[in-house]
Amino acid sequence: MKTFNYHHCQRKIDSASMENRDMRQPELPGPGGYPLEIPDDLHQRLWKDIDSDTDSDDTWTPLEEVSETGKSIILRAENSIRKHPREHLRVFDLNGGERYRKTGEPDRVPIDLSIIPGQIVTHNHPRGLPPSIQDILVGHAGSALEIRVVTGIFTYAIRFPENISQTELKSGWDHLSRLGMAVGWEWSRSRRGNPEDDTIRRALHAALMELARRGVLKYRRDRDV
Repeated sequence: MKTFNYHHCQRKIDSASMENRDMRQPELPGPGGYPLEIPDDLHQRLWKDIDSDTDSDDTWTPLEEVSETGKSIILRAENSIRKHPREHLRVFDLNGGERYRKTGEPDRVPIDLSIIPGQIVTHNHPRGLPPSIQDILVGHAGSALEIRVVTGIFTYAIRFPENISQTELKSGWDHLSRLGMAVGWEWSRSRRGNPEDDTIRRALHAALMELARRGVLKYRRDRDV
C-alpha cells in the first residue's frame, strides 16, 4: 500500500440547467494536501497506463453504428479542429449529418443537451487533455451515444453502460482521478520533472482506463496517425 499527499481542485457542475452546459477541459490539479493510500495492484495498473503512449485496448469499436460515409465526414471534421487553439464542438447523427456546431473558448464550449440524445458528440481539447468529468457528465445527462475528444496526439471516445448513474460516474471519477494524479506526480518525479500538462494527460488517461475496467464507462484512446 502506497501513501501520497495530494490536493485535487475540481470545478463543480452546475445542475440548475439541463438545457445548456459546457464541454470543458479538465481542471489542473496539483501535488500536496491530504494523504491517499493506494493498493499495490492498483498502483501498478495506474503506473503502467501513465507510462504508456500506445492505443488502449480494442474491446469495443468507436463509431460502430455510423455509416461509412458518416465516419468519413466525422473524421474529416475532427481533423479540421484537432489542433485549433479554441474548442470547437460538432454533433453528428449516424449518417454523418451535422446537427449542431459551436465555437467556444480555449478551455470550454457550450452545448444544448436537447440536441444530443443518440448522437455523436465530438470536440477538441487545445491543451491536449483527455475527456473531463464535465464532458462525461454532460454526455451522460444528454444521452449521447458517444462522446469524443480530439487532440494533436490522440482521439478519445467514451460510451455509457446502461443503468449507470451520474452519482456513480462522479464518485468513480473523483476517487480514481485523485489516485491517478498522485501516481502521476510520482511518475513525473521519476522522469526528472515531466511537463505538467503531459503528466496530467497521462494520469487522467489512467483514471479513465481504470473506470473502464470497473465497468463504469466504456473508454478508448487511439493515437492520431
